[in-house]
Amino acid sequence: MTDRNRFEKLIGYPTAPVRYRNRFLVDWPFGLHDQWHAFADDEILFNLTNQSWNQYRFQADGGARLNRRLFLDIYYLQRNPSGGAVATRVLGTTLRVRLTPK
Repeated sequence: MTDRNRFEKLIGYPTAPVRYRNRFLVDWPFGLHDQWHAFADDEILFNLTNQSWNQYRFQADGGARLNRRLFLDIYYLQRNPSGGAVATRVLGTTLRVRLTPK
């Protein structure tokens, strides 16, 4: 379980807004030798420049360790931006390669 907080300045945008981001993440390994895992994170973004909520992101996934260095995850991501923009929903996969020994 982790709780990440950070401030960022978006360079390249007309007003160069400053945002605060808070991400809460939970990762549950399970199974023999932690071969499987379930994962969820929740992130909010607050625009400090105009004092408004910028967007909200939620992600949930599950995956398996294929061997010592390969991991396959299947995830669902939902992103809700502010200002009446359409929400984005994604169903995808990720193949991760561990390059350093455990």
